[in-house]
Amino acid sequence: MKILACSDIHLGRICAVEGGELSGSSAWEAVVETAITQKVDLLVIAGDIVDKDKFWFEAYGPLLRGFDRLHEKEIAIIAVAGNHDASISVKLINEKPYVRILGINGTWEALDYNGVRFIGWSFPSSYYSEDPFETFPEEFLDTDLPVLGVLHCEVDGNSHYAPVPAYRFKPPALWILGHTHKKIVEESYINCGSPFALDRSETGDHGVFLIEQEGVHWAPPRFISLTPHRFEKCPVELDQSTTKENIESYINAAIRKAGEGVAAESYSGKLFCRLTFTGRVKPELELNKVLKDEDLNQLELSINPTLQASPVGKYKDATQLVLDLQRIAEGVGIKALLANQLLNFNEESPLYGLLAKVIKSSTNEPIFQDLGEAGLSVEELFNVAGQRLLRAMVNQGEGNE
Repeated sequence: MKILACSDIHLGRICAVEGGELSGSSAWEAVVETAITQKVDLLVIAGDIVDKDKFWFEAYGPLLRGFDRLHEKEIAIIAVAGNHDASISVKLINEKPYVRILGINGTWEALDYNGVRFIGWSFPSSYYSEDPFETFPEEFLDTDLPVLGVLHCEVDGNSHYAPVPAYRFKPPALWILGHTHKKIVEESYINCGSPFALDRSETGDHGVFLIEQEGVHWAPPRFISLTPHRFEKCPVELDQSTTKENIESYINAAIRKAGEGVAAESYSGKLFCRLTFTGRVKPELELNKVLKDEDLNQLELSINPTLQASPVGKYKDATQLVLDLQRIAEGVGIKALLANQLLNFNEESPLYGLLAKVIKSSTNEPIFQDLGEAGLSVEELFNVAGQRLLRAMVNQGEGNE
């Protein structure tokens, strides 16, 4: 049997690409077209085909048209419900009875189809805090047929989204998983990821997996790239020779390097680079005055005839200053006090406790997230903020005095 596997299509959600022409159904249309082109026998969907129940009316037409196209081509459809589309499963069954959704209402179900045993479990509601395998019927594995499991879950997690330890997935069964929007291939499971990158945090390639039988076993899965755009982190290494006049050459070189790396994977489409500036720079180079996100994101480089690369979103300034902290600390005034704190940061100090409290209360705030520093420790955050403040003081004063 030839099977196409996918998950996390999220019909109704539009991919976060500025100026793009993608609709909320673009990824689903690409999946359907790929299934037909590859002449598969079956499409497996590991949950979250629709983003939210409120998008049902928006998703209704494109979703059912896709199912009908597959049915006309005699491509069977087996799915499970994820946390986003738990309440939509019954609607789908009523509309298209040939779409088999396994494990409705959180009850494991086995289905023998065309010489393969499919096992699945669906979210009964938007949240499920238990490990679904606590109620798994082991007798489902007592078969001579090759086994393909389908599940929407969080592997090795501790959340309200069906947390499952990785050891649950073991041969001879192969499991098709959804939920995490990143492709992961292990010996006994494949996390499909989203077919299109849905937001800037979803780096790497995205698509679907082709799975075929080799006798009673499964051949190694083959990944098929679908996403017309790709997000990647792009470090831009600056140095003491960087100025506002030549910084463009550093940016171009970094983007080109990232693009060539992606091109080496035979990827074609649009590459969006999330820039992080690193390295040690002189105090007079203030990136926030030299670079504006809205201007920077207009840049586009042609890596090859089928791949273009551009910056996207807010850049992150992780540069360090070439400052003589020891010399500044030996002086007097606010600059000397700040330099001393940077040199002698102490976890026992009242400042550490204050910073820790501020970070804890601000972690989930959108403004704090936009800084790109939400994952830094208290000491790292203080060093970044302190150096920036000292940079401003030095630029307004007398150098390193």
